[in-house]
This record gives sequence, structure tokens and C-alpha cells, in this order.
Amino acid sequence: MKKVRHYGKDCFKFHEAVLERKESDSLKRDINSISGDLKGQYEIYEELFGKDDLAAMTALDLDKTTKEKLKSLYSYDAYMFRKLRKELTVDENNRPNVLCPNCTINTINSFDHFLPQSEFAEFVDNPLNLIPSCTECNGHKSSVWRKDGVRLFLNLYIDDLPNVQYLFVTLSIAEDGRSVDAKFEVKNPEDRIDADLYEKIDYHYDKLHLCERFRDSREQVLSGLANEIYSLKNVLSDELLKDVIRKSMENDRKRYGYNYWVAVLKEAVCDNQEIFDFFKKKPY
Repeated sequence: MKKVRHYGKDCFKFHEAVLERKESDSLKRDINSISGDLKGQYEIYEELFGKDDLAAMTALDLDKTTKEKLKSLYSYDAYMFRKLRKELTVDENNRPNVLCPNCTINTINSFDHFLPQSEFAEFVDNPLNLIPSCTECNGHKSSVWRKDGVRLFLNLYIDDLPNVQYLFVTLSIAEDGRSVDAKFEVKNPEDRIDADLYEKIDYHYDKLHLCERFRDSREQVLSGLANEIYSLKNVLSDELLKDVIRKSMENDRKRYGYNYWVAVLKEAVCDNQEIFDFFKKKPY
């Protein structure tokens, strides 16, 4: 995973456009009646976002009915949100990026409200608060997002992840001799990563169960890699074949981050001659 591009236009105008598309005149009237308070909150959000201090955000004091009306503005499949999703998931080369940035396993099929709807209904349609995600990550992400004035999860609109390895994997041949197991873990060797950032990385990976999910998804990577190694074993030397694999990993890392789990897994295969030889013996 890596930092992703956030919405760069007027967020409150986006909110107004969402509201304008609603059919209910009473809904529009009720929400417009607190427009001044909402705009003030948006301005505070943008200021704290810029200072990386969202944990200092205080929610508006709203009654339950008003909160529910605000929540009704959000619909992942509605036109404005489909348009937003398309805008946020195109990379610098104008290529669509369909992988959830929070896990880089599943495809994007939802928005994560970084400040949860349950606490901050006023930001239900704030583009800076909407991070493209998958429903699995959304399901794992707790509404507990800060503690003692510090946010707990990574915010991939804000956090610059280092080009330093913190995701590691240990490979082993399964007891039945037919497959390869993989144990992923997050570490900070020699404390090379800033302690506060690493704490967020560790919490993010833990609460979203990423290491377990990477392990569960390993076969889709290993099967393709193993068949590539087997098919080219008589064409290229081990070193040349590993160079080819590592070249593809460089492209993966540019697109999905230095610690992209697929690249880490492929690197581990190249570094483990026993596993590499295992893949050369027969189709996986």
C-alpha cells in the first residue's frame, strides 16, 4: 500500500451538489438550515487534514433525526459518488487502479468513512473523509479510530509510507509436500521507521487482519509464479529468471508501494533457493 491522491476541489461544493440531487424538498430544507454549521465543520476538517491533526476534530452536536438525514446523503452507487470513485482511482498515468488501497487484495467496492459516520454524520459526503476501499476492510475497521488525541489507523490520503521494508514473509513447504505456506509479519528492524508512523502501520495491519489475509490469498500469486519458473527453467538460468521476476516486482512496487504484499512474496521466493527449486520440479 502507499499514499493515494485525495480530492483536490471544493469539498463543500461537492456536498451541495450531492444535496441538490436529492428529490426530497424537506430533506434539502432541513439540511440547508444547518448549512452554516456544516460549512464551518468542513473548513475545520480541511485545516486539520492539512496539519495531520484529524484526531483533534470535534463533532457537531446534532440530534438523532438530523444525523439520520445527513447519513441519507451517502450512497455508494449514487451518481456523485460513482463520479468521485472514478476520479480518485485513476493514477498519474491515467490508468484505473481497482485495488483497495487499504489491503491491495480486493477490488474497491465501497468508501471508508475515515471519521466514522456514527460519530461524524456531518462528513458523510465529505470527499476528504471518503477513502476508496473494499467492504472487507470496511468491516474490519473499528469505529474506534483515535486514542488519547492520536489517530490509530493509517490515512492513505495523509501518510507517506517509507521505502523501507516492514512487511516480511517466511516460506515453508507444507507437510504434504505439495504446496508452500507463507507466514507474514510486520516488523521495524533497527527502528528505521519513525515510531509514531510504525505504530499506525502495525495497528492498521493488525486490525484489518492483513497478514492473515495475505496468507489466505497467497495461492493466487504462488501458482502463477511457480508455473512461470517451471516453464522457463530450461530457457533461463536461475539468476536470469530471478532478475525477470524482480523486474516485474519493481513495477508492482511503483504502483502499489514498496511493501506491496505480492512483491514481498515474490522476493521471498527468489531469496529462498529451496522454494525456488521446489517450483522447478513440476507444475504447481
